Amino acid sequence: MPARLIMRPPSEAMRRALSSHPERDRIDPVRAAGQHARYVAALITTGVDVHLLPADPELPDACFTWDALLAFAPPSGGETALLVACRPGEPARRNEVAPVFACARKVIGHKVDAMAIEPPGTLDGGDVITYGDRVAIGVSARTNDAGARQLAGAVQQLGYRAFLCPVSGRLHLASAITPIGATRLVGTGRAFASL
Repeated sequence: MPARLIMRPPSEAMRRALSSHPERDRIDPVRAAGQHARYVAALITTGVDVHLLPADPELPDACFTWDALLAFAPPSGGETALLVACRPGEPARRNEVAPVFACARKVIGHKVDAMAIEPPGTLDGGDVITYGDRVAIGVSARTNDAGARQLAGAVQQLGYRAFLCPVSGRLHLASAITPIGATRLVGTGRAFASL
């Protein structure tokens, strides 16, 4: 089965995106939308099954769908067995979750367990890295201990080894480390130190 992605292009609202970047006032939503369209096209040419939600003019950060939803197959392989509706640490982003979650349920096409991170927990998908049978969950400015522990408990029931790691000096765990295989990661020295 090909990889499946739920994506959403940026809208004009991206000018109001949450960012501490010193050049955030230079965000160009038209350019970003063009780049996103080319990215989607490139993914499709590689065989990825892309499900495109419409741009949302009310949600500046909605193009970052990874922060809204996580999907897990068992570590031994197979079909998606668990969907996790995240609860973003930034309250302004919480309206992004429901449309992505609804799309995922439709795309999967089979019965799947689902859970939502419950208050007081917060969890951004960008703080979660899965590699092999391990799930690293960053505790950051956007993901708190309560949310991280809820996710850890759920994925452990699927057979994953979950662990929490502190994140400082960057927004998310995935901002500085990325899996490129079941046993291989690429990232910064500081990111590896937090694992």
